[in-house]
Amino acid sequence: MACNMQRFIKRWQRNSGIDDTTYRAFLESVTGKRSTTDMTRKERWRCVEALKAKGVRFDPASHTAPTGRRDARQDDDDQSRLARHLWLKLKNYGALRNSSEWSLLAYVERMTKRKRLEWCTHKQITKVIETLKKWVARIERDLINEALQSGRLALPPGFKSLRAVEQAMEGNFSQWMEKLHVFAQAQQAYLDTYTPPRERKAA
Repeated sequence: MACNMQRFIKRWQRNSGIDDTTYRAFLESVTGKRSTTDMTRKERWRCVEALKAKGVRFDPASHTAPTGRRDARQDDDDQSRLARHLWLKLKNYGALRNSSEWSLLAYVERMTKRKRLEWCTHKQITKVIETLKKWVARIERDLINEALQSGRLALPPGFKSLRAVEQAMEGNFSQWMEKLHVFAQAQQAYLDTYTPPRERKAA
């Protein structure tokens, strides 16, 4: 599926009445390639930036769904899918007031000043993903601590705190590996089946 940057570039060609020879010469002058299909994300973005420098608008309002509303769907590359996966994790943990795709777009824009994931450079999308990973990690640690305090999870024998368990995992102490592995499995099972309190009450 062609990404939104490809559609933007092709729309510029169509709306400007540019013939195919001139169009491909422009692509080649910017990236060395004559087709957006053969380009990487970064190369497509270079074309977009070159068009913006010419005064062409790259406006998310041009992305519309069949209903006439703006389309919030993102590019489907690995990094975009990972960002969306982390966002849905936060939703499942009850950490988001609004978990919609539009809310993710707003988060991306606050982080990068770009209005869509596919418009981000590699460095920008990496920043979004790393920030989401840290957010997820903080939430998960809080959830595990709550489960330990409430008795829904138990520390491995010989450990007095979650921090001590984490240090043992980081240190890769072989004498604790079996106990730590069992605890790690229990943690993951708890997180995989976690239901936010409000949803739990509703159920």
